[in-house]
Amino acid sequence: MDEGSGPRRRSCLQMWTEENNAIVAKWEEDKKNKQRTVLSPCFIELSKLLQTIQGLPPAPASIPVEVAVFYNVTLFSLSTSDKMILDENKIINVLQRVVEASGGYSRNSDILGLWCSALPVFYDNSCITSLHQLACLQWALWLLDCQLEKILDFFCVLSKYEGWSSSTSERSSGDILKFMQKISFSADASPLLLHVMSAGELKDQLYSCTVLAHGMEILAAGKYLEAAQIFKEATSLSLSMKMQSKIFTLSGVCLQNLGKPQTALQSFRRALEADFSCLYALYQSSLVYRQLGMADAEFETLHLLCRAVSVPEKQDLLFDDLKLIDPDKMLRNPALIKMFKKPSITSVKYCLAQRSLESGRIDDAVEQYLDLLEVFQEEKNQEVFTGSIVSLPRIPEIYLEAAASLFKAKKFWDATLVCEEVIKRIASIVPEKLTIAVPLKDSEGCIPAKSESFFTQLKSHYQKEEYSETVQEEKNEKLNCILWTAAAYFYQGWAFTELKDTKESITHLSRCINLLLTVHIVQSDGDCINNSEMGKITREAVKLLHRLKGLAFVRRGISFMERGQEKEALLNFQLSQQSFPESVDGAFWLLEALWRFGRKDEAVSYWQKLQESRQSVVDINNIHRDTVLFLLPQQELSTSDLETLNKKIEEYRSQAKP
Repeated sequence: MDEGSGPRRRSCLQMWTEENNAIVAKWEEDKKNKQRTVLSPCFIELSKLLQTIQGLPPAPASIPVEVAVFYNVTLFSLSTSDKMILDENKIINVLQRVVEASGGYSRNSDILGLWCSALPVFYDNSCITSLHQLACLQWALWLLDCQLEKILDFFCVLSKYEGWSSSTSERSSGDILKFMQKISFSADASPLLLHVMSAGELKDQLYSCTVLAHGMEILAAGKYLEAAQIFKEATSLSLSMKMQSKIFTLSGVCLQNLGKPQTALQSFRRALEADFSCLYALYQSSLVYRQLGMADAEFETLHLLCRAVSVPEKQDLLFDDLKLIDPDKMLRNPALIKMFKKPSITSVKYCLAQRSLESGRIDDAVEQYLDLLEVFQEEKNQEVFTGSIVSLPRIPEIYLEAAASLFKAKKFWDATLVCEEVIKRIASIVPEKLTIAVPLKDSEGCIPAKSESFFTQLKSHYQKEEYSETVQEEKNEKLNCILWTAAAYFYQGWAFTELKDTKESITHLSRCINLLLTVHIVQSDGDCINNSEMGKITREAVKLLHRLKGLAFVRRGISFMERGQEKEALLNFQLSQQSFPESVDGAFWLLEALWRFGRKDEAVSYWQKLQESRQSVVDINNIHRDTVLFLLPQQELSTSDLETLNKKIEEYRSQAKP
């Protein structure tokens, strides 16, 4: 710097400093009054000042002012934007100007390489505060981009200049985290230059967020013990109530997966004490209660969750605190965002309805399902499943589950009306016929044994057809439409049976069966279907088809039996066994029909075959375990029913012996 330019340079530095301080002071005064009215104007004024500074060549003396103004501008930018966005190019530009200020030149495209060039300049010119400010912004950038590895690499580089003596190559991520915690980002060295937030304060917030994000990555990898230790250590940090709540919740999830449900409940309780709006902790508590068999506590928690999501969100000044940086917005991990997003009232009601139906709390299930159907009728479907805490089925399945709950509540007419809604909405897209291929090695359970009439061997030219994911997805969707419509007819038919209208019952059950028979199941010896996710979905749907077909034949057989049509009843029970050999209902009613119609020798013969194949009473509890909720048995056979029939057959056999 020549002699003539010195006073002018000092004058510029003084002017820039005064302008920066005036803007920051205006912000501080506004913050004291618990307002944010000057935030945007301050950002605009500081941005103009930064443009002025960067319009001149850099110099060592201007580094603190330029970095301070850039630091303040960036923090204001993060605070005024709904979505925090940091431009790495702006950080690169400042780093390059720092290098150029010392007479160097760097156009290194690698950001870590550029930092290696700039770090000596900061230390040689005693600009440690400026270094820490810029380091925090770089840290924030990578945190927002979920690039934790880059953060760890950056601090490995920084540790060399901070006097950390251990070998970099031997440092684990845990070691680097400890260094990040211990490193002192000192208070502002120059009291003459104001900052909207000290680097030390920002560092503490960034560290807390980094620990949380790092722990979440470990948790997602299934390393629950390691993640639990990270979250345990994080509880000692100075955290906001919301951050504490997240830490306790994640710790509870780890403990839950480690088989410590009671300790997990304690963590979830502490999470709710810190922030009751942390509804994920409430939901996880319900899962633990379910695991422990504490049904009353589980449903009490779910009802509490339902009430909590119904309350409109209010901005809580205790949490907001008019801080520039909201730690919640710094966390961009998709799993974290999904976990702690407020669930929709619809998803919570579905969760409660589903659990009520599964647990036999029918009145509660009916109430929740009818609330859901009302939402669907209002055509708010686009908002229904946002922020779901459970894996939700398709809307037709929810209608069918509602019909199942109404059926169990003995509201048979209401059940038929709900099913009619399913039929009406899907009728136009149900295919007239459909061919579904199932791999040979996975056909067990998809194609009934000894039932060639239910499938055809694939022709050689058909085997060569290319099954893309798109084709398979389209076929699965068509199969779903058939299954949903058939299930609706099935419930209507069964409802008419309960209403003692056997004619209507047979009509609707026949519609169900005829619709299912439009699906042609074929075998394929290729692996193209087997190895895809769509192939797995197809196999499950085909198993469901045979299960539903078996149930429909049983119900139609019962209606025929009530009408005294012996031949038709027996045929339907036999077809039920062919369609779904595992059906205890089908076996029982076939035996019952043979016995009632006086064909006792045939009943004994069939009974003996069942005994040889070890078809036992115990099967009742297992046969429906893997089925969809809307096909759970509505009127399970009791042990006494089977024992009574077995006793009659045993007595007949003993009397028939010579």
